[in-house]
Amino acid sequence: MLETTGQFSLPDDLSGGRETSEPPAEDWFAQARGFARRQFWIFFLFIVIGTALGATLLVVWKPNFTATARLLIDTRKFQLSEQPAIMPQMSLESSAAVDSQLEIIRSERIAIAVINKLRLSEDPEFVSTAPGLKGLLFGRLFGAGEPPSDAERLERARLFLAGHLTASRVGNSYALEIAFDSKSATRAAQVANAIADAYIDQQ
Repeated sequence: MLETTGQFSLPDDLSGGRETSEPPAEDWFAQARGFARRQFWIFFLFIVIGTALGATLLVVWKPNFTATARLLIDTRKFQLSEQPAIMPQMSLESSAAVDSQLEIIRSERIAIAVINKLRLSEDPEFVSTAPGLKGLLFGRLFGAGEPPSDAERLERARLFLAGHLTASRVGNSYALEIAFDSKSATRAAQVANAIADAYIDQQ
């Protein structure tokens, strides 16, 4: 009979006796501090850019204010034909007459009268060459080129006025509503009232 001498042992991975080499928590914190220290300037750069961009947006982006004015049309000036009131709605003839008055309010003639009255061609908001954030940022950083001529300033003011003006009919009535939005509440009210005055003067 053979006899074996010595002892037989299982490998560490089978016996469960293998020891893990995970670093303690202090090493993780040390690695994190080292990573943050190495990337400090990148974090700092992002913070500076974000702060500068936020401050610029606060200065550049201002809320818009909308002012409205209402006009009541004198239908006697239209010389509309008398029609029986079959329906409580406006007739096609009277509706077309009201639409024509809206076109008068939006006309270039009214715009020029308002611009000259309020001297809007001298208002930077109305004659800005590059609207939007890009134009405002780069325009202020690098400055503007040659100053625009009087005709160019007038045309820019007219386009700005046309783009921020809304003229509409109030329901099916003979009332017209004029709305104008601006970064200044005072200027918005001035322009809306000036448009209404110019329309009345031309009637």
